Amino acid sequence: MRKRNVMLLLLSLAGMMACNNDVPDSQNPIPYSSDTQLDDSADFEGRAAEGTPKTESDQNKLVLGDYQFSFKLGGYKRFYKLHVPAKYNGSAKVALVLDFHGILQSSTVQQRVSGFAEKSEEEGFIVAYPEGISWANSGMAHSWNADSHQGSACWDQRPYSWASFVGVDDIKYSVEVVEDIARRFNIDRRRIYLTGISQGGAMALLLAHDRGDIFAAAAIVSSALLKDLDQYKPLRPIPVINFHGYNDETVPYEKPPCWNSVEDLSKQWARANGCDCDHPTETSVEYPCFLDQTNREETRNEKITTYKSCKDNAEVRLYSLVGRHTLYNTNQHCGKQFIADEAWDFLKRFAAP
Repeated sequence: MRKRNVMLLLLSLAGMMACNNDVPDSQNPIPYSSDTQLDDSADFEGRAAEGTPKTESDQNKLVLGDYQFSFKLGGYKRFYKLHVPAKYNGSAKVALVLDFHGILQSSTVQQRVSGFAEKSEEEGFIVAYPEGISWANSGMAHSWNADSHQGSACWDQRPYSWASFVGVDDIKYSVEVVEDIARRFNIDRRRIYLTGISQGGAMALLLAHDRGDIFAAAAIVSSALLKDLDQYKPLRPIPVINFHGYNDETVPYEKPPCWNSVEDLSKQWARANGCDCDHPTETSVEYPCFLDQTNREETRNEKITTYKSCKDNAEVRLYSLVGRHTLYNTNQHCGKQFIADEAWDFLKRFAAP
């Protein structure tokens, strides 16, 4: 019965995303300016795609816009989408953001809803949208191997993520996405960031936890690191910002099904970063259109909890917001997407050592 309920929960999440203007990919295709693929006869490791830019001059010749790339790794053909802003000219190093979709979703949906493609046009960074493997190679129900270690409280839910069930190495895949992009574009290696929603947020946090040698900071939405609290031992102190809705029906704010509350999880990350966990600051969330207090009542309980005095200035911040699990769609104020703006303002302050 419990397994059936979990499956129904995942399917209902997919339905909720569809009800929030997230139509299937086939109904809203992205016009790609390139579809470069690696040789399928060997793994990606140590290989470069034909036509991959080798010099700065070659990088300057790349067409701006949206790309899809693929490579083979660990027996799977893996894909990712890429958005290159109009400001990019290849002459200067730019930041890179990896933006992970939620379980049962896709890179196309994530590009459409997260707001980071639009933000990249404003700020000039490149955005990659990794894609999890599909359920039994069906082309649907993509997922990440971001779930808990064996013996943890969440371990029995592992079969509902196909990527976790088959044990695909999504950490290695994500690192290879970074390497592939760095071959093609002029990326600032110290400013590579992570973000994602739901299980994609868990994937982003897992990478922040395990590969702080590559990634500078993370911004997660409606998610948590799926590890027991005593397993929070990141490679280095790394800044994290978390956006979570009070009305999240999938990862409840107060007490998710098999891990601690969202506030406890943020506090634990702050503890791992060596922050002052006893004296966090709490401030209200300010929206430009609410300066006159019009319609302010609906967001009166929203707050920002910030842990400071951290080792290596690795700040931890939690936005507690009015909204449900699909927070991109259910926390829009002032006529625009709020999360991407706040997330980027946080991420861009940090660089990897």
